[in-house]
Amino acid sequence: GDEKQLTRYIEPSRVKGTAFLMIDYGDKIWAYFSSSERVRLIARHMKKQKMMGSEFTYEDMPLSSVKRNYSATLLGEGKIWKRSCYKLELIPKKESSYGKVVLFADKEDFVMLQMDFYRPGENKPYKRMVRGDVRNVQGIPTPHLILMKNLENGAQTAIKVLKVDYSVELDDSQFTTTACKNEGENHEEELITVDFLSFPLSRIQSGLAGQRQLSAMTFPIWEDLPRLR
Repeated sequence: GDEKQLTRYIEPSRVKGTAFLMIDYGDKIWAYFSSSERVRLIARHMKKQKMMGSEFTYEDMPLSSVKRNYSATLLGEGKIWKRSCYKLELIPKKESSYGKVVLFADKEDFVMLQMDFYRPGENKPYKRMVRGDVRNVQGIPTPHLILMKNLENGAQTAIKVLKVDYSVELDDSQFTTTACKNEGENHEEELITVDFLSFPLSRIQSGLAGQRQLSAMTFPIWEDLPRLR
């Protein structure tokens, strides 16, 4: 399902049409900027940069493919918001801006609730992703709130998912460099619409091969996450 991903900005007007195509679980990322009308391949060293001013980097966007990109070791157990979790240490299998990631997965439904990111050689996490408001959608436990927070300066970006439909199939032709440019040929009902809440506020559409999600509006309040779980 997440081998291919196309993300397109639809608001604000200054970045409308800008698109990012991720292939092979993020190994290859192309960027299309509407201002220049050119598609270019993002170099590997640039994947650690922030995505359009948010706290998410290009490297973070395909993190759902943990098994493929990381080697995991069970460290023990822990609790996140009173939920019993497995605690795992993830070591990148290939070049990465992270030295390691410590993941907490719910023991009941295996949903990733928290990920702490460490720089190479450091023992203190510098940013944290948490996921809450988990709902059962077509038999799949699905987080509807995702928040990335910089633990050093307090900056944060949140994503609020409003609607998810896993039954929709998307054609491979929608995940090409040509499709990056063809804004008018994409069908909104087959895409994700997400507000990245940082500053300034941006809205994107993102289609994942094999599934559909429609999302909008985000919550910036870090303390809200426990009550949503």
